[in-house]
Amino acid sequence: MTPAPIRLGGSVGWSRRELTVWIDYGCPPRTEWEPVWRVLRTARRTK
Repeated sequence: MTPAPIRLGGSVGWSRRELTVWIDYGCPPRTEWEPVWRVLRTARRTK
């Protein structure tokens, strides 16, 4: 299963950056991916 989609209005899409990093991490299941992505996003914001 892919990372969670982003919903904007009536459209559904995915973050290109998140998909790229998710693939680099070996496409883990969403339940494993979400905590990893949360840490990566937080680390990026604090730089």
